[in-house]
Amino acid sequence: VTTMSIQPTVNTTKWSSCYGGHIAAEISNVDGCQIVWKKDDTEISKNTKTLRINNVSKEDIANYSYELICDGCPANGIVSSVQPDIYSPLTVTVSQSADTICQKDEVEVNLEITPNSDKASFTWSTANDISISNAGASATLTPFFTKSYNVIIGNGDCAKQTKTINVNVQPQMDGDIEAGTIMCEGDSTTLDASGLNAERYEWKHTDSESAKITVVPNGVENIYTVTAYRGKCVLEKDFTLMVGATPKLASIDSIGISPSPSMNILSSGSTTSV
Repeated sequence: VTTMSIQPTVNTTKWSSCYGGHIAAEISNVDGCQIVWKKDDTEISKNTKTLRINNVSKEDIANYSYELICDGCPANGIVSSVQPDIYSPLTVTVSQSADTICQKDEVEVNLEITPNSDKASFTWSTANDISISNAGASATLTPFFTKSYNVIIGNGDCAKQTKTINVNVQPQMDGDIEAGTIMCEGDSTTLDASGLNAERYEWKHTDSESAKITVVPNGVENIYTVTAYRGKCVLEKDFTLMVGATPKLASIDSIGISPSPSMNILSSGSTTSV
């Protein structure tokens, strides 16, 4: 009785692929043996030392094994202890909360992939104005100037995709409200907010949408508020106008002469005595 010692060696030369590619394995130390390759116990190839499956798809994610007959003696084994990794090309949909923002505002970005894959990877541009979440599938962008961001999406052996997110940033408004001169309580003056360079203005307690309004202060401290709009930017600005009482003529009574009170006018931070 002759006993043959068979010590086959299997090497998975390519055990991952994108759809449409191939996977392969080789067996050695089996000279003179008949070889049968199987997928989930179904014969798929024989009499070759190389197993190759072309144009792979998800149906090829399976368990692979081999059977040998050497001088009438059978032997068998597995190609690999793990199933091959076969990846699907991804369809990537990008959604962003806004494409135009005002300075200091944020943009939320979400990347939706189809089909879903726990092997997908997301590599963003390196910057300190990106906050990544959801393993890179989501991001919060806070650009100070108009900017473009790139994210590379990969899925195993499939070709990587690059998506570009563009964010247009509008500068914030700045400036002050100016006021004309008031001589006495009850006089009118003009408040001018055109220095804010807005497209539209809304003054509190009025229906005016003009940059300039005429007001008649009726108290010592008068606060006026305007909301300015330009593009995506909104700015609320207060202006405090302070005036004193209207001067009165000296009056003569039975006791003596009462002097007129002084009047202070304060506009935009300055005080004038009258």
